[in-house]
Amino acid sequence: MGKTFNFGAGPAKIPEAVMEKAQKEFLNYNGTTGISVLEMSHRSSDFGNIVNSTKKLLREEMQIPDNYEILLLHGGGTGQFAGIPLNLRAFSKNAESPTADYAITGSWSSNAAKEAEKYLTVKKHGVVFAGTQKNLGAAGLTIAIVREDLIGKQHPFTPAILSYEEMHKNNSLYNTPSVKRLEEINAQKSQLLYETIDNSGNFFVNNIHKDFRSRMNIPFHVGSVEGKPELEAEFLKKATAAGMIGLKGHRSVGGIRASIYNSVTLEETQKLVDFMKFFQSSHSD
Repeated sequence: MGKTFNFGAGPAKIPEAVMEKAQKEFLNYNGTTGISVLEMSHRSSDFGNIVNSTKKLLREEMQIPDNYEILLLHGGGTGQFAGIPLNLRAFSKNAESPTADYAITGSWSSNAAKEAEKYLTVKKHGVVFAGTQKNLGAAGLTIAIVREDLIGKQHPFTPAILSYEEMHKNNSLYNTPSVKRLEEINAQKSQLLYETIDNSGNFFVNNIHKDFRSRMNIPFHVGSVEGKPELEAEFLKKATAAGMIGLKGHRSVGGIRASIYNSVTLEETQKLVDFMKFFQSSHSD
């Protein structure tokens, strides 16, 4: 079978160099330990070095201020829909019936607000979190960047694995567990794809206003503004045959979705664009 290109929204593509290194060291991490990282004690110095070097790299690349702690957590991004209100409830002016504001701009913020209604919603952006399955690695984990003064205020029934205080005290080991250039490349990839869509004479249609388009997730319909189901089904079938997977649109909107996260190369994006142009030409009058 030929090479497969993964345009899925998550779990998303992981760089080949990363997977090759993981494969090479699977039975002998770092070539010196004699065991797999999967067998390694989370209290060991070797695993501690993995955690500390990850945090150091994140702080350097994202220019995270010193008064913010980096927590490596379970539960993905969805876990923080509950984790944030549980940990920040003490900051509400009304301790008896804590409230705050959520800006609901789409499905994910709506999901976060619904979960937070059980505990508390928050006004200030003192917490930033990201699921790792998009641009940071495999699924199931999350990274939370929390301002120091927000730690230690959690609700009494907050589970330990969601508690910022517990995870901070244990260096994210409570239990067994260049960016600028990437920005430039991502801008090139999204521009290439959007130009192909916008110059297709409405054969491909992106219904999102240009001011609000994402560089990472690019949805579009095939054949018309609302899409023609038979054309979109054919597009997906032929794309898969051509080695391109993960292009089916989100169930809430349908159509096609190309997720071009950091690990998707410019060359792979060009292959998708070439396929789109070929597909359109095969359906021209």
